[in-house]
Amino acid sequence: MSVDELQARIDAISADIDRQKNILKQLERSKSALQRQLNNIRDPVARLPLELSSEIFLHCLPRAPSLTPQVHTVAPLLLLQICNGWTDIALSTPTLWATIRMGLEAPGVELLEVWLQRAHNCGLSISLLSTLQDRLRAATILHKSTEYLKHLEIYEEEGHALLPSSMTIFPCLETLIICGARNPYGCTYFGLATVVELLSLTPNLVECTLHHFYHTWDELQPPPHLTLPNLTCLKFGRTTNIYDLGSWDYILRYMTLPALQTLFFPFSDIPAGDFFLFLDRSSPPLRKLVIGAECGHFSFAELSGWIHTVPSLVHLEMRVPVDIMNDLFTAIAENPSDFLPHLQNLQIYHDIDSWGFDQAAYEVLLQTLLIRRGTLLLSTTKISPA
Repeated sequence: MSVDELQARIDAISADIDRQKNILKQLERSKSALQRQLNNIRDPVARLPLELSSEIFLHCLPRAPSLTPQVHTVAPLLLLQICNGWTDIALSTPTLWATIRMGLEAPGVELLEVWLQRAHNCGLSISLLSTLQDRLRAATILHKSTEYLKHLEIYEEEGHALLPSSMTIFPCLETLIICGARNPYGCTYFGLATVVELLSLTPNLVECTLHHFYHTWDELQPPPHLTLPNLTCLKFGRTTNIYDLGSWDYILRYMTLPALQTLFFPFSDIPAGDFFLFLDRSSPPLRKLVIGAECGHFSFAELSGWIHTVPSLVHLEMRVPVDIMNDLFTAIAENPSDFLPHLQNLQIYHDIDSWGFDQAAYEVLLQTLLIRRGTLLLSTTKISPA
């Protein structure tokens, strides 16, 4: 065969090969389509109405999702990797994408934007751990979602960097948690006006936690007074441990909280008189009060004044100075209808050794337990003096 004939033969064979490849691709596509149909018939989830399959998928969400980048190994992203039918269900369920917890590493911002698009107009719950260099972009993305935010948690060393530079109202926000630096040598500094401005933009806020935050003293003018009519829970710290109530509580001087039912605060910055004024003007239906271990020495008259402003207290937890211990127990025993009449749980922290109680103190304690028996659970914990 000549060169031209050989080349022609090669070209013909190549054309046949290309045709066979195209036929093979068509067969593979047909097989995949048939396989999807078969899977949909066999898959019990795919046969369910969308409302039921969506509910099942919602139960697949982890209860405490990790803030690390490996989010592809858990729902909802994991559900996209099973089959096309499951992908369709997942993408047709906006509430599946309404809870977002992730670290803001490089892929995190891209992922955050995708999740927000898939959530459509659902109420959003966003928890972010920021180690992100491009914080400005993350703040911009959050700014677009303020209308739908119901729950926002930010864990990072510069919390204000993730807040929009020109903050707008958060009309649906019910829960706000901001946690600053956790290392023992650093903390996040917020201007007083910045904190008050942020809270003033949350008219429907119900729960607020500020942890590892300390204010700066560079404001020449005090902030305007702030009333949050719906706030029922305020915590300066992330736990119920009185030793971990670390933040700045001086802000109470500028707040009125008429609906407050739970208050955890360190008693580290606010003067005793200002705390009384806060309770007096708020007149809250306070049921649980936890005072941190950093509280200074206050008189029984001051303590009695606070207590009479909140007769609704059911749970009281605090460090009691040794010089008012007897007065406290005496008042509880002698005035059960006037002094903490609804109290059911009293947790006292003290630095008195067991042999430091004299006979009179024991008698007062026993009298308290006798009179309030059946209604009051009293526990005491000894702490080492500072």
